[in-house]
Amino acid sequence: MHRLEDALPGAAAPEISAAELIAEVAEYDDTAQRLEAASEWLEQHHPREILEAAESMPPLLRSVAADLVGMLGSCAIPAWREFTAAPHVGPHARYAMYAWDQGPEPDEKDIQWLATESAAAALDAKGPDEALCVVWESVRGEDLAGHLAGRTTSVPRLGG
Repeated sequence: MHRLEDALPGAAAPEISAAELIAEVAEYDDTAQRLEAASEWLEQHHPREILEAAESMPPLLRSVAADLVGMLGSCAIPAWREFTAAPHVGPHARYAMYAWDQGPEPDEKDIQWLATESAAAALDAKGPDEALCVVWESVRGEDLAGHLAGRTTSVPRLGG
């Protein structure tokens, strides 16, 4: 019974910072569990706080933050709009704005950034095999060399 209670998501305390919230919900693999764990915090805070904290985080936590804000649906559009020019959260924000028909289609640079960010997050979360799968699915090319060669000179720098 105690193991089951420990495995179930608990609500994050509303008093913690956005950075602490992101780290806490990142412990859960399931997006529904993440949203449940963050729900009480989100009732008392603005999604902008999550995006602001995510700007200086590593790719895995930034991706968790973007997913969390994305789960808020259209009510997060104003927060996304505020961050479209941000260096690290901006590609996520521009993609979200596009997904909600609020902005143009992401350009090649944003697509490359998001693919690289996804691969880096997969590397941190699950290791090199998962990261390679993300690269394989995200970039063009006929074989592994083609996939990797097409991006090695134009991959955005991660982490600032």
